[in-house]
Amino acid sequence: MTVPQNDQPLRRIGREPPGLAGQIKEAMTAGGVLRGLVERDFRLRYKQAILGPAWVVLQPLLGALVFTLVFSAVTRPHLAGETPYVLFAFCGLLLWQYLARVVTDGAASLVVNADLVARLYIPRLLIPLTVTLSASLDLLAGLVVLLAYCLLLGQPIGLNILALPLAILMAGLLAFGLSLWMAPLEALYRDVSRVIPVAVQLLMFLAPVVYPLSMVPEEWQWLVALNPATAILDLGRHAVLGLPGPDPLGLVSWAVVTSILVFGGLWLFRRLEDLVVEWV
Repeated sequence: MTVPQNDQPLRRIGREPPGLAGQIKEAMTAGGVLRGLVERDFRLRYKQAILGPAWVVLQPLLGALVFTLVFSAVTRPHLAGETPYVLFAFCGLLLWQYLARVVTDGAASLVVNADLVARLYIPRLLIPLTVTLSASLDLLAGLVVLLAYCLLLGQPIGLNILALPLAILMAGLLAFGLSLWMAPLEALYRDVSRVIPVAVQLLMFLAPVVYPLSMVPEEWQWLVALNPATAILDLGRHAVLGLPGPDPLGLVSWAVVTSILVFGGLWLFRRLEDLVVEWV
């Protein structure tokens, strides 16, 4: 029997991955999938923890108490007004813990969800975004406790509190942008996960997380202000504690760095996505 020949090239039937604009549109319209991923991430995170979500508050609070004891023994940080240092440190550590968690867990998100990435088609931008939103729930819980602690210690809360959502949004965009770079790189080169914790610890002391900017020599303060995390910390403390707001230089630095990270990260994520699916 003669097999008929066909000169037409074979075509693979499947879903053509969308371009960058299509990916963003898909992610924005997949609200139900995103909600399910966030709920799943939250449950898995605290599944075998005895204290569960309480660690969200305990970690920065215990850290704040430790730094309070250390600074009390060495020097008393000069803060505007009568703001207790423990509140200053608690607020800074809450925001830094949020940034650190999104970057660390976001970097590992594609590897941790390898089965999901390889076997199901979902907008893969949702995976690092899930970490950002899940960590935001933790941050909100911690901020509620911080506000209650402020009232307990007699720290007034004014209309500045209206700036708090902006500080959270700024932190989320910066951390999400970093995770967009780290997630595909970690999926291809597992060394990234070894570097991130060290970098997070180092950067913590290069930003005014547990010390006010006034403790930095005046000739170096501009350099600390260039750290995009500084504007977030200053705005968060301005909102909750009524301390001075961020320096304009810090806001410009945040805007420039975050724009590069988010838009550059979206481009890199799209470029490496197909390769990541093969490697994870």
